[in-house]
Amino acid sequence: MTLRDFTVIVGPSCSGYQGFGAIAIVSAIYVWAARTQLRFPAALLLIPLAMLASWLGNVLRIAALLEIGARLSPGIAQGGFHAGAGWLFLIFVAAITVIIAQRWRFFSIATQPHSTLRESMVAAFLTPFLTWHLVGMLSKLFLPSTEV
Repeated sequence: MTLRDFTVIVGPSCSGYQGFGAIAIVSAIYVWAARTQLRFPAALLLIPLAMLASWLGNVLRIAALLEIGARLSPGIAQGGFHAGAGWLFLIFVAAITVIIAQRWRFFSIATQPHSTLRESMVAAFLTPFLTWHLVGMLSKLFLPSTEV
């Protein structure tokens, strides 16, 4: 693919197959772990839907990579953004899959709303840790490549 003078060659490792496999495994583990709270067979749709979202995220990642490389900086596109955006999309898709599974009655058998973040001790302890890592990942998106 070419956009002006910036060219991207999408090799096997950048094609997204690792993300598809990872999100398939993560969503399958979630469906199994939450099987008492999910409605079957509808819950099984979460796995291909998460894989589709992962594929769409990869398409967006490659499009953004082209735009950043052509309009902003080839070094940034080839550096932190290349891998960092893939990881962020994977985390985002996994989180959205869990949220949808828990909140939509099509997937969930829960009759009561789930506890809010304010009521959750797990969230209270994990939020600073996750925020620290999210800020670190976001800041690395815009670091230029050190390769010459």
